[in-house]
Amino acid sequence: MKVWNMNILFRRIALRLRARVRQRNMDRPFLIQMHTYRLVFHADAPYRCGQERLATSPPIKHALFGFTRYAQCVAIRENIRMAYLLLSFRQSLKVTYSARSCGRANAWPTRLGENSLNRNGLRRLHRSSAGHSPRERSTDMSTPHKASGRIGLLTAGGDCQALNPALRALTLAAIYGHDWEVYGFKDGFLGLQEGRFKRLMPAQVAGIQGLGGTIIGTGRGQSGAVGSIEEATERCREVYEDLGLSALICLGGDGTQRFARHLHEQAGLNIITLPKTIDNDIRGTDTCFGFDTATQIGAEAIDRLHTTASSHHRVMLVEVMGRDAGWLAAASALAGGADVALVPEIPYQLENLVEAVRKDVRKERAYSIVVIAEGAIDAERSARGEKVRAHTAAMELVDRLPRLTGAEVRLTSLGHVMRGGSPTSADRILASQLGVRAIELAASGHYGVMVAVKGGDLRPVPLREVGGAPRRIPLDHPLLSTLRAIGTALGD
Repeated sequence: MKVWNMNILFRRIALRLRARVRQRNMDRPFLIQMHTYRLVFHADAPYRCGQERLATSPPIKHALFGFTRYAQCVAIRENIRMAYLLLSFRQSLKVTYSARSCGRANAWPTRLGENSLNRNGLRRLHRSSAGHSPRERSTDMSTPHKASGRIGLLTAGGDCQALNPALRALTLAAIYGHDWEVYGFKDGFLGLQEGRFKRLMPAQVAGIQGLGGTIIGTGRGQSGAVGSIEEATERCREVYEDLGLSALICLGGDGTQRFARHLHEQAGLNIITLPKTIDNDIRGTDTCFGFDTATQIGAEAIDRLHTTASSHHRVMLVEVMGRDAGWLAAASALAGGADVALVPEIPYQLENLVEAVRKDVRKERAYSIVVIAEGAIDAERSARGEKVRAHTAAMELVDRLPRLTGAEVRLTSLGHVMRGGSPTSADRILASQLGVRAIELAASGHYGVMVAVKGGDLRPVPLREVGGAPRRIPLDHPLLSTLRAIGTALGD
């Protein structure tokens, strides 16, 4: 059986490939001719490639090798069977693989790690340098297994500002500080399940620190693509192992933190998370990136509403996000100079709210600004233990306050406007610092943790202490006490 030396093949292909992969016209697969072999690169899956024997050549009886930075080896015999596996570009290997053991027939692989890869036991080729597969690593964060070579990143849940600064810091710190390869999974955990990813390089993250959203996409839900949580977990584990990752860093809110913990404890993945949410309600950290920018957007909106409310002598209701916690409503009300702030932590009495609005309307300025968290609830429902849907308070008050106060009432719901736009300097700095700290933890082998802000320091907090009920505003928090001190009504 013929043996192919991968180093020789890579060396000869690399020079001709380097110029071609930078071409801008990538809407169709393109070919590189070398001797009697043809490399086929697919634009829709840049990490998947195959190699075909030309029709004029003798039948193939051994494996031929495709090429990417992460090489996929494809064996084809008489256009009937193929198998594929992942090999590290850096390793010096001689690989012999028989066409007789090829698994699938007449199909390109649709994602990494499917049947033939599993049946033929090819995963052993990309175990870690310590000699352990990711499944065999301990989930105890006290036992260090240092990351080396290759890490994955994903953003999950709702988007927010400063995700891109965090991705930039993670990528640059991993590449410049440790010479690691960095892969970004598209659309959160769904991309991890389906093996959809792209290589992140310094050029791809240059200048994204002021860009809102996330360059690798995000999504809600972990098991929607495959049906059950068990299937989702198994697929995530397979792709993680097939790609040879030594760590996975997840950026997300409460739901992301819970599923990341599940993957760490049940699937044995080396997980580190970053706290991301404009609601600022993740347990275990004093603040989250995205919160400062959303507060700034809320304050600017309230500033603008002051002028139109004073011109028309109206009551302006401003609904902001915050289904379970009122951090964003309280901070926006304080920064924007609102007259009333309704938060989920303090059920409001309707009569007290009406009286506060009447006082504002009777003053010389003759208008009032009321900030409402989308999860605000009245005292009667709270006493009965009811749970209200988002927007319930705002929709009820815009109907009832005109009759009860005699004033014109208008409702402005900021909604997803608070998620978008360029992040503030404070959020960019915080996200970058958290990203660099996550890489330091990965390098030292501390997994199963979230990088948290604690008293001004960045500390690892075990994921088991993060998930669960949201972090609500303590009733004695300075935000609430300051609002009371300056005369802002809280509805109680």
